[in-house]
Amino acid sequence: MNRCFQNAKWRLNHIFPDIGMGTKLKNGFNYCLQVYNVRHHLIVLQMRSRLGNQMFIYALYLRLISIGRAVKIDTATKLEQGERDYNPALLSDVFDLPLNHAEDFEISALLDIGNHKSDRLRRSVLQSHSLLLEEADDYAYDDRFLNTKSGYFTGWFQNSRYFEGIENTIRSHFRFKNIPEDNSAACHMEQKIIHDPFAVSVHFRFGDYLSRGNALRYGGFCTDEYYLEALKTVFSGVGKTKLSLYVFSDDLSRSRQWYEQHEDFMNQCCSNVIFVDVCTEKDSWIDMYLMSLCQHNIIANSTFSWWAAYLNQNPDRIAVSPAWWFRKNNKDYHGPLLFNSILLDSTGSQG
Repeated sequence: MNRCFQNAKWRLNHIFPDIGMGTKLKNGFNYCLQVYNVRHHLIVLQMRSRLGNQMFIYALYLRLISIGRAVKIDTATKLEQGERDYNPALLSDVFDLPLNHAEDFEISALLDIGNHKSDRLRRSVLQSHSLLLEEADDYAYDDRFLNTKSGYFTGWFQNSRYFEGIENTIRSHFRFKNIPEDNSAACHMEQKIIHDPFAVSVHFRFGDYLSRGNALRYGGFCTDEYYLEALKTVFSGVGKTKLSLYVFSDDLSRSRQWYEQHEDFMNQCCSNVIFVDVCTEKDSWIDMYLMSLCQHNIIANSTFSWWAAYLNQNPDRIAVSPAWWFRKNNKDYHGPLLFNSILLDSTGSQG
């Protein structure tokens, strides 16, 4: 015991050379107690990427709170080289959500990083190590994230099993703010969709999915066959009443080209096709909101349109989703399961 005390005393003298031993012991003890509490009782979730991805992370945040965990959000730390900047205002601005932000000290304590005197004390006295818990790259459900009581959690958590049982809580949190009054085009489109009993949204994701790396990972699932069969499925599901199709995309020019290539078919099941162009990338949440107002949804392998269909309040809504979402090492993987949805593969067959 005496040797341990002398060892701790030497370390405190080395780290805090300019204050008395009594103060050193007090400060060191209080700091170690704080670190102990963080490392045994706190979970910090890394918030990453854009709106759809952030919503899955926040859904896990709500689930953890519901089972009694102490949870905070980290919007600043980047664990991977080239990781996208997170816009800390995006999620909270769209839904007016309070985010309980982690302090730098708490992040350092869980990840065992930093070179401040207090960080050196933690490693020297407590022999600490990183409590990083990473999600596997196949997005499979991992019950460690619900069973672990402390640590720094990072992942995409795109599996609806993470938030089973709190669906009503999630919908109560994900309530869109009002469209700004100065965006008259979006306000007009909102009213048009609300009063259209045959409104069906279809989402085409181009943009970053066309880059070589992403095309290999995400391409080949939402094919022409997928979209055409999805339209047939919704058309049949509503008693072959012609649809009002609202097209949402990050590249409307390519979407129009797709429509022109399949115009004869489209005219058989659609009375009207509207290309929705009412927002910029900065306020792209408006597209998600408008999709959620449609009676039925055809989504891409994209968290953006997935959440639009999830938040659709029509009890009779028909949702069509791709059966497979991404590819890794020549193996295809499912995306998050969307309740009461019809899954179609790249050939248009139910999967």
